[in-house]
Amino acid sequence: SPMPPLDTLTSRLRPPPLLLSPPVLLNFLLLLPFLTPSAHELVGKGSFGTGDLALTVTVRYPAERLQKSGSGIDGGISMDDAGLYLRGGLAATGAALCGLNWDKGLRLEQISSSEWRHSLSCALATIENSKTLEMKVLVNDQIWSMGSNHRVDLVNVTTAVITPWFEETTGVLQIVPRIASKELGNERDVIVYVPPGYTENEHLVPSSVLIMHDGQNLFNPETAFMGQAWMVQYTTNPLIVEGKMEPILIIGVYNAGAARTDEYTNCFDSDEQAGGKADIYLDFLESTILPLISSKFRTPNISPQTLGILGSSLGGLLSCYAAATRPDVYGRAGCMSPSFWWSNEDFKSNIVPKAPDATSSRAPIYYLDSGDQGGDASSIEQPTIAVRDRLRQSKGYTINEDLYYYLDQGGDHNEKFWGARFCTDLITSQQ
Repeated sequence: SPMPPLDTLTSRLRPPPLLLSPPVLLNFLLLLPFLTPSAHELVGKGSFGTGDLALTVTVRYPAERLQKSGSGIDGGISMDDAGLYLRGGLAATGAALCGLNWDKGLRLEQISSSEWRHSLSCALATIENSKTLEMKVLVNDQIWSMGSNHRVDLVNVTTAVITPWFEETTGVLQIVPRIASKELGNERDVIVYVPPGYTENEHLVPSSVLIMHDGQNLFNPETAFMGQAWMVQYTTNPLIVEGKMEPILIIGVYNAGAARTDEYTNCFDSDEQAGGKADIYLDFLESTILPLISSKFRTPNISPQTLGILGSSLGGLLSCYAAATRPDVYGRAGCMSPSFWWSNEDFKSNIVPKAPDATSSRAPIYYLDSGDQGGDASSIEQPTIAVRDRLRQSKGYTINEDLYYYLDQGGDHNEKFWGARFCTDLITSQQ
């Protein structure tokens, strides 16, 4: 469908500063600390001395986009009159800070076809009481950029790079077909979601990456099991545009059909007569899928601070297993209706004891949930609660800090309910 004109979006998205400051939802995906450099890149660490602190703000945005007719200001913007402006203020109250306020912007100096710059002077006497600055870029001081405000910790940063966008309200999906695995002896498609702003601004790099299992069930009813897709984009698009979460890149890895059970489980289950290839599958994700996607799309440097993993049912079990056994790779695990019953609750008995304690710098953050309806309810809910309690009691995890649990009352074990509470994952894990 056609994009609304920018002036229509302006009135809807013009940020009362306190509503976007700070962003309420960080990114379950990575769901908490992933609000570090995100859409703005912070470079050059500074320290307090005497006099004023200089903060150099660089904005990267393709100038040719400003020539687009129908951009919402007097029928269009030309290179002669287009300009980028900066507004901002104190994060806590919205008060003026470093020469910025939320009522009138400072015009940025254009220094190239895609770069604008301005140096701010921040009085130390003011900074000592107010260390976090928020900023937002505008076209001609009229059209607000979308997404969250850009936050700068003035104690640690002397340079900020902002990559705004003004038009896109939806992300884009792209299929990467037939990725082969010699180790697993099969191939599969991967569907990649890039966030709003990614296509509009070639300089925008998503703040984090989320690997999701059962990729065919995530975005498209035509490929989903029983025609019921999660419709993940219906959750992420508005949250990103409204500034409630940072731009995120999602890698939806299709399952391999009959091989799914083996690939999503770490050990053989004698009752099921299946299982045990999870480590080979995770090796495939890390050695083949991630490098391939990073070569085709703009991604952040992959680290536990920027990479999460999420799935449901056996995919939930696999996600928790990945984070517990590979914390140097996955910093966040979303485990929805996880099949912790597998092999006599092997995850609780044999995996959790070997996982890092919550006090370790390597400890991942876990999100667990379950429903209480359907034939599988008791076999999912009770083992999930048992894992939650084992993480708390033996590993020192704290609910709503580094361990999150949500019971979906009335929730069944299927795509309809997982998709509906995917938003809950994002919200609950970021409070």
